[in-house]
Amino acid sequence: MTLRLHRLRITSPAGLGVWFCASGRPRPPVCSGFTLMEMLLACGLMALLLGGAATTLAVANRSSARQGTLSQLDALIDQDLATIQALDRRFTCCVGSPCTATADTISAAATCRDAGGVYRSPGNENYYSPRQSQTPTAAQTAQWTTFSAACSNGTIGTTFQGLIAALPAASTAAGLSRTISTGTANSDQRLANRLQITYTGTIPNDNRAVITRVVNLVPIAANWCP
Repeated sequence: MTLRLHRLRITSPAGLGVWFCASGRPRPPVCSGFTLMEMLLACGLMALLLGGAATTLAVANRSSARQGTLSQLDALIDQDLATIQALDRRFTCCVGSPCTATADTISAAATCRDAGGVYRSPGNENYYSPRQSQTPTAAQTAQWTTFSAACSNGTIGTTFQGLIAALPAASTAAGLSRTISTGTANSDQRLANRLQITYTGTIPNDNRAVITRVVNLVPIAANWCP
């Protein structure tokens, strides 16, 4: 014997229909909201999006901090180079050897004065090498010979390197260091006296040392080498 169930629809006076099975029990209404699985999926996607946004923000903050540090190091390098350039402008070999940047020594040297006995000031084209004349004295000849030797053996460069080393440190507290290497004997006397200044900056929370700038410098006095 087979039992068949028939669905009946009874309409209320208000026009609302309710489905009943033959057993007379009402059928559960169909839910039209989100299921639990859909809610879990939405929460997972939201967590992924928030995690990605947080990572992107952290990377951007680190990049910004790094760029700020590099800008600070660049400013400190510019400041240090300005000090070195000011020293270079005063540095002269008019006294023969050793070359110097000490004003008192320079002003007292007869070879640092023009034919009229007037002290030559920094920047003057005749300031950086011993004075010569058409009929040089023995002292003038000796000074010029000493200057020429300093040109060829790189003494001008190494002397100026020592003066730079006596300056205050570039900015050790800010993670910046300065190293200097000198040229080697060269037929081009300017290259023999060339200095290579390397500034190395350290970025906080970064295990790498970042070389921020390399500068080649030939002392002004070496431009008067014969």
